[in-house]
Amino acid sequence: MIGTKEQIIEWIQDKKDDVILEISQKRTKTSRSLAQNRYYWLILDIIADFHWNDVLEQHELIKMYFKLETTTNLEIEEFTFLIESIRSLWKTKFGVYIPKPNELSEMDWLSEFINLK
Repeated sequence: MIGTKEQIIEWIQDKKDDVILEISQKRTKTSRSLAQNRYYWLILDIIADFHWNDVLEQHELIKMYFKLETTTNLEIEEFTFLIESIRSLWKTKFGVYIPKPNELSEMDWLSEFINLK
């Protein structure tokens, strides 16, 4: 039942004594957007190409490196942190610059490289 606090209290008070009520609290999940997901797989494509391996293999390696069972359950902030960590790691460790999403439209060579056109 969803209602105002007063409606819920009234509903509870109208219940018989032999009824057991269970109350639970849930937070709404802030899932990543489709654009964030596409950007993540673009990053994996860039990294996989650099290392001469498969994108799915690269995804598994990323999960192992960052000790994640899955990336599906990450909330927006966690997913954003993961992406920035990947970008930073490849920049410092391999000298690979991974562009931010707002830089992608300015980079025609990248869209040709990953067949976005």
